[in-house]
Amino acid sequence: MQRRGKPRQKKEDLSLAKQVVANMVSPPSDRKVNEYSMLETLRGVANTMIRASNRCFDLFPTLLTEQQYRERVIEIMQEPKNYILNIEAGGQNSDRKKLVYEEMDIHSSEIRTPRNTYQRGLSVARVKRIADHFDERIANMPKVSYRDGNYYVFDGQHTIAARKLLNGDEDLPVTCRVYYGLTEAEEALLFAQQFGFSDVLSAGAKMRALLFGRDPEALDFLRATKSVGIELDFTQNLGKNRIGCISTAFRAFQRVGEENYVEALSILKEAWDGEPYSLRGENVRALVDFVDLYKGQYKRKRLVEKLQSVDPLTIYRKGQEMGNSLAGHKKYLFQVWALYNGSSKKTALPLKF
Repeated sequence: MQRRGKPRQKKEDLSLAKQVVANMVSPPSDRKVNEYSMLETLRGVANTMIRASNRCFDLFPTLLTEQQYRERVIEIMQEPKNYILNIEAGGQNSDRKKLVYEEMDIHSSEIRTPRNTYQRGLSVARVKRIADHFDERIANMPKVSYRDGNYYVFDGQHTIAARKLLNGDEDLPVTCRVYYGLTEAEEALLFAQQFGFSDVLSAGAKMRALLFGRDPEALDFLRATKSVGIELDFTQNLGKNRIGCISTAFRAFQRVGEENYVEALSILKEAWDGEPYSLRGENVRALVDFVDLYKGQYKRKRLVEKLQSVDPLTIYRKGQEMGNSLAGHKKYLFQVWALYNGSSKKTALPLKF
């Protein structure tokens, strides 16, 4: 009987992976090893990882289709992602701190949750969901920081609570990955990057953790926003002079820079006096894009007056009425452009998007 091709491919993949690793650990003596040859070896490692991962997903498609497995895959793949981020942050010889940890059992009664600083509140519904789908073979291992004689969980508080719920709501020993030498600020930054079985962090929770961890870009974003008299709402609700669309605003800040971001936000503030609906994500994104596209061409006074002449929800409503005639955010940007131009040909700005 003729053999199928896939088992052979599997052996070839395994053989290639072994050879690549062997060459990295102990390069062949008959081959000159330099930076270029090691770059090719690294390329082989990356390709092998991709091929091996695809092989796993081909054999077990449920790894990507079923939530309990998919979230575990994301957690595992986060490790090489973090490795790349560390390289981008400064490379192997930078001053970044090497994370030291060990796996050990800790009684749940001894694990603290720093909710007063960077951690989010415990969601009973999320705890029940984890408990209902709990499988010891793929369970997320909580990550804990040993600091000042105490254990603080920065990733996995819901997993710990789920284990306790399954134990009759009684405390019990929990196997954790325990990190040493972290400050509370560093814990907050790691918390902001987590990808465990628990739900993805909300933009508000992530920003709050980044700020507590003294992330430079997040601090600049907060300072720029407050300079206009507007606060960030970490609960992501609408309020007077409060931005709830934190993710949209932060991405806009990163994209166009502080000067254009502050200018756009100050125009919104002047036009509608910080009214809750004026700070919707659609308005913030549209004004930031307009200021960035037409910097040096538009007249601020005219733009403010035109915005004041309509309701803060006008940009959103008219954008929705356009349906799919313009892609995504552009239909809201179009409303600002059309409002500014009005019927005047003299002051009309060209369409740049």
